[in-house]
Amino acid sequence: MIAGDKSVWRRWGDLGNLYQMAEIVYAIQIILGIDDLDASCPKLMPRIPIGWTDATINEWPIRAMASGESILTKLSTSIKRDPACKRFDMTITTKKPLDKLKVRLGPFTDSASALTVKVNGTVLSAQLLKSGDSKWAWIELKGAADYNIESKVR
Repeated sequence: MIAGDKSVWRRWGDLGNLYQMAEIVYAIQIILGIDDLDASCPKLMPRIPIGWTDATINEWPIRAMASGESILTKLSTSIKRDPACKRFDMTITTKKPLDKLKVRLGPFTDSASALTVKVNGTVLSAQLLKSGDSKWAWIELKGAADYNIESKVR
C-alpha cells in the first residue's frame, strides 16, 4: 500500500490471492448495487447504509451494451439523499453511451404518496413501490453517457 504522498509502502496481507480484499470489493458492489449479469440491461440498485447521506464511486467496471455491442466500460456515480428520505439524487457517467440502464431510486418514506423524477431536466414517469418499510421506484435510461437524476416525494 502506498500513502497519498507516496512516502510509505507496505504489504497488505497476501497479495497472491486477494482474499483480504474480496469482502471490501463486495461491500462496494453492494452499496452501489451493480447487477450487470444481463449486459443488455444492467441495473443499479444503490443500498446506502442508514445514516449515510451520500456515496461516490469512480470508474467501476461494468458489462453493458453500447451500440448493440457487449462492452466492458467504466461507470461513475454520485448518490445523495436527505436524512428524511424525501430526496434521492444521482449522477451517472459512463465512458460510452449505454443502450439501456435501469436504476432504482430510494428509499423513500413509507408515507410518500407521489414521486417527481427529472432526468437531465426532463420529467419521467415513475411509480412508487412498497418494499419492506420503505418505497422505491425504477426508471429506465437509454442512449446517453451522462445522467443527472433528481427525485423527490411528497
